[in-house]
Amino acid sequence: MKWIKAEDKLPELDTPVLAILSPWGHIVPMARVDEGDGWLWCHWNGLGGMQDKREYECDDDYFVTHWMLLPELPSEEMRTEKTP
Repeated sequence: MKWIKAEDKLPELDTPVLAILSPWGHIVPMARVDEGDGWLWCHWNGLGGMQDKREYECDDDYFVTHWMLLPELPSEEMRTEKTP
């Protein structure tokens, strides 16, 4: 997976991604969400699942410079394996 410049391409709406915020360089889970008056970058608040729009805090002050799709989840079998 590679970082994509936000000025070159944006992720699909409601798609969780890792994003780099300027000017701090923080890497955070985010999504572009349509709030009814156009889309905003929204930061995942970490309380629930990343697919649940209610778990995002949207703000028009987030400045995303780059983003990357998240890797695929492991299979159900891998997620339920017990570790020694």
